[in-house]
Amino acid sequence: MADAELLWAYQDPMWPTCDGFRRMLILSPLPRYSHRPCKVGEMSRSFSRQELHQLVWSRPVRAVASEYGISDVAFAKLCRKHNIPLPPRGYWARVEAGYKPRGEPLPVRGFGMPEIIRTGRTYWDRYSAPPNLDEIDIPPPPEFAESEEELTQRVRKLVGAVSIPRNLDRAHHQIARLLQEDESRRQEQLRAKYVSLSNGPLFDFPFERRRLRLLSGLFMAFQRYGMNVIARKKDPDDFEVIVGELAVSLSADHPGISRYGWRHESDANRPASAAMTVEIKSHSTQPTHKKWTDQPNDPVEGQATDIVVSVIVFGELQYRNREIGHHKWLVQRKQQIIEEKRRRHEEAISAAAEARAEAERERIDRLVGEAAAFRQAQDIRAYVEAARRAIASTEAVPEAQFDAWAQWANENADRIDPVLSRAFLQNLEDEF
Repeated sequence: MADAELLWAYQDPMWPTCDGFRRMLILSPLPRYSHRPCKVGEMSRSFSRQELHQLVWSRPVRAVASEYGISDVAFAKLCRKHNIPLPPRGYWARVEAGYKPRGEPLPVRGFGMPEIIRTGRTYWDRYSAPPNLDEIDIPPPPEFAESEEELTQRVRKLVGAVSIPRNLDRAHHQIARLLQEDESRRQEQLRAKYVSLSNGPLFDFPFERRRLRLLSGLFMAFQRYGMNVIARKKDPDDFEVIVGELAVSLSADHPGISRYGWRHESDANRPASAAMTVEIKSHSTQPTHKKWTDQPNDPVEGQATDIVVSVIVFGELQYRNREIGHHKWLVQRKQQIIEEKRRRHEEAISAAAEARAEAERERIDRLVGEAAAFRQAQDIRAYVEAARRAIASTEAVPEAQFDAWAQWANENADRIDPVLSRAFLQNLEDEF
């Protein structure tokens, strides 16, 4: 039970199998990001929650997990994470004995949780392109029949009223951690020779105590619905509320305050009645971006319910927008891949044609060169014979000397003659 949190879930209206909206209180492990890469031999596969539910109730988990190359423990964790019930101990023994035990219906999808479950993939590469994207049919885009207004009304009914505690005696564990660290700084300052705001407590001031009470009340409300809160740094300026598998950034502070570096003395004198602003910070194109500020007769503590509702709605809308955006990206990416393959194919055809043309030009150049060499060899031989006839009628050149020159000339003619060297036969073997 230590690793389980109460999680309100709801029926997703985008799927045609929905028969209405309902809420259920179930036990589910707290969602966490996974950084585990695929193991060697582990198969990646996508299921809808309905498909996975039917699968685990048709065969034992061990048999199903073995088929997809993962351990039965990892497969069971995957099911529990996505609110898919597993057959209880002894279920398959009763089936083998001839009984027909009743199965458990599929619970509804939680806020911010995916409807399509992918095994062997991490949260971070879930929205990458699948292999052979250009060869598969992309399913239709997801549709969400429930409007944002209807979603907000349903979440508001689910949440009820959120109250802010008057003290920090039973603070949320993240706030309790900040207070413990603050106490350590206080004790360290008492032991120091010089007192300075830079190394003293950060949350002893009236405004800071009010801020922590507000945050603690909000965080406890999120915790009731299985939503974890992440606080970073020793003096966080914002916090991350994990709605399903999505992080929603939430801040509560005095307008314009900076929590980076050295604290100003005015921070210690800021009264609890100073203006407080709560804001959902968006780092995307998400249209829902809300802010709450103290009003004369309506402090932000009185708007706590609306804050909690808006954060949950924001997380769910982030999931929906991400799914719709991912589908658009897949369609565009598929067209890009097809276009890139077409371009590479055309470039390959053009390069092959150019290579053939270049080879043909080289063959022609070689042919012309061989013909020229053949003519040169014939000219040399004719020149030798003409010279022989010219000196036959005179005795100006000794015969032995002329014969030596004629032999040298004819040898060079034979050397450059492509017919005698059979150079054309070599080209025939290489090119035809």
